[in-house]
Amino acid sequence: MLCPLKLDLMAKKVIDMLEKALDSLVNTDPDLARTVLELDEEVDTIHSQNCRAFKDYVRQNPETVDSALSYLTSPDTSKGSPTWPPTLLKT
Repeated sequence: MLCPLKLDLMAKKVIDMLEKALDSLVNTDPDLARTVLELDEEVDTIHSQNCRAFKDYVRQNPETVDSALSYLTSPDTSKGSPTWPPTLLKT
């Protein structure tokens, strides 16, 4: 199953927001600043979708709560993107 969480898309939009926010400040560009506000709405929407998808996954697979939380909070990206669904942690 592919990751239903749109973390890469959200991260790209946040980076774009930061760049545009700094550019709008440096160049005193209110139109560009308004674009940042629009991007913020998009990021908020993606975040809400991610939260719903995560909650649904954990509700359907309660035994994976620890590994699912680990996936969100401290993924090991040294080996590429973490996989979804997260693997069960062996205790």
